Amino acid sequence: MIQIKLSIDIKHDIDIIPDLMKIEKQVYIPAYCGEYESIRARFLKNKDTFVLAYDDNQMIGYLCFLPISQELYYELINSDTFHDDDILPKDISDYYNGVNLYLLSIAILPHYQNTDVIIQMSNTFSNYLDAKAHNGIIVNNIVASAVTDDGEKFLQNLGFQVLKRVDNQYTLYHLNYCNNYNTGTPILTENKEGY
Repeated sequence: MIQIKLSIDIKHDIDIIPDLMKIEKQVYIPAYCGEYESIRARFLKNKDTFVLAYDDNQMIGYLCFLPISQELYYELINSDTFHDDDILPKDISDYYNGVNLYLLSIAILPHYQNTDVIIQMSNTFSNYLDAKAHNGIIVNNIVASAVTDDGEKFLQNLGFQVLKRVDNQYTLYHLNYCNNYNTGTPILTENKEGY
């Protein structure tokens, strides 16, 4: 049975990192796979950063989102530098009203990619953001870099708009979450077919 959890709710939370890395290696080319120490450092800075999918206690997918500093947010939208495993703990903030998020990565084991796991993870992420907003922490903007066609489809299905394309390396997407939340526009709508 598929279970979706938030990393903040996991006991022995640091133990999730090897599982995250195993999934990355099956989904991404080596250039887009994180190193243990950098993932660990970011996670220790803020553990409230993952939606995790499990099948019978085996991790099968994850969605990583980071509350980021204003400096990193402006660098992401204004430069052509791709950021992934080079994001440092100093670039990660706590949650506060008006924080910006960077949707760093989403990875699902190939066997589960054409199932509703992606929808369940998206719904959990959306519910998570709604709960934060109801507690006075409304996310301002969410940016995301897509490095695969499936990643682009996923972001478009959630309502993200292309901000820029950079030399066949990646596409930067943007969603003004705060504006959508305040106007009652559906937030993070998903495609029922998955991605």
